[in-house]
Amino acid sequence: MLEPKDVELAGGILNQYCAIEKELFRFKWKRLIPFAGEHIDFAQLHDILAEDYSRLLELIERRKVLGLKERDNAIFFHYLVALEAAVCKFLEILQKLYLKSDNHEDYSAREYKSDLHEYDKLVSEYSALGQDLNECLTHQ
Repeated sequence: MLEPKDVELAGGILNQYCAIEKELFRFKWKRLIPFAGEHIDFAQLHDILAEDYSRLLELIERRKVLGLKERDNAIFFHYLVALEAAVCKFLEILQKLYLKSDNHEDYSAREYKSDLHEYDKLVSEYSALGQDLNECLTHQ
């Protein structure tokens, strides 16, 4: 049985993550040229998301203890793990963009495109599991 407080916590983390992603990629061209236009505080976005990432890791550990015998728990757990992978990659991208914007590190367009490609795959994985999870939640 899924615990409503865990589902609510995961939803809150997802909402914050999506808001930060939207802030970074507000316009489609932002995915291509993240430094164009207005100043983006990559460090602040990273720090906000890092707090949620820690809460997500704690939630995954708590759910791991509950086991995966019930189908709903297994789907929720796998969704959380897939979400964690996407958030982790997004944090990595934010960190690299921050370091580049602060002239501490080179981050080539090729590396950025490669990271985005990998990130998009991870988003697809958690999105597919999210659809399965929504089906479970609507049938409870």
